Amino acid sequence: MIRFILQNLYASTIYRESDSFVRRAHAGVKLAAYTIVIVMGLVESRPLILLLLYAYPVIIGLLDDAQLLVYSFKAPLIPALLVGGLTAILSPTGPLTLKAAVQGAVLAARLLLMAVLLTLYMATTHPQRLVSLLSSIHAPLWLMEAVEISWRLIPLTLRDTDEAVAAMRLKGLHSWRALTPVTAVALDRARGMAETMYVRGLGLSPRKKTLRDAGSLAEALPLLAAAIALILLELVFPP
Repeated sequence: MIRFILQNLYASTIYRESDSFVRRAHAGVKLAAYTIVIVMGLVESRPLILLLLYAYPVIIGLLDDAQLLVYSFKAPLIPALLVGGLTAILSPTGPLTLKAAVQGAVLAARLLLMAVLLTLYMATTHPQRLVSLLSSIHAPLWLMEAVEISWRLIPLTLRDTDEAVAAMRLKGLHSWRALTPVTAVALDRARGMAETMYVRGLGLSPRKKTLRDAGSLAEALPLLAAAIALILLELVFPP
């Protein structure tokens, strides 16, 4: 199960170049649109409306890459179901009652929606677009460096962890022993990335010429408009 989660997390967070309007969309506007849907999912308690919110990531995934959408759902599915199941069992209203089951299902749906949108954003947004966005608002250099390194390092570390766990199992060792080599490789890779960024000229003036722009505003507006439409639709169906 651990390797299943790691493999799907890697596949759903690694950025790959693609000629898709979702990937060309402005990183800041796209983040705002995704955040709106995530917040709506966190505050919405009606199961039907919550399920309706899933249309947003599904449509985005189908317009970009259907296989990526599958990975984005598979990666957090087991953890979300476990949390929902524990909620249904340990609910103050009583274990495995109808109300407890609904509470568990709603919580699982919220977590899954949030995780799907986060992985979709990560897999469809080039890290340098985020750095360019931060640069345009005069963010400190350490923050830009941390964002780019983390954006690139997270999927690679997930892949390394999966491979290390497989190697430890072949040797008959506990999976937790994989943490030592994975940590060492991640630290070394982060140092190499930081050196490359300094060589590339991150933080030097004029820094915007060495970075990609934050993306297309025109191609991000449909994503934001769809998120706002969901808000209006929710208002049409009051509690």
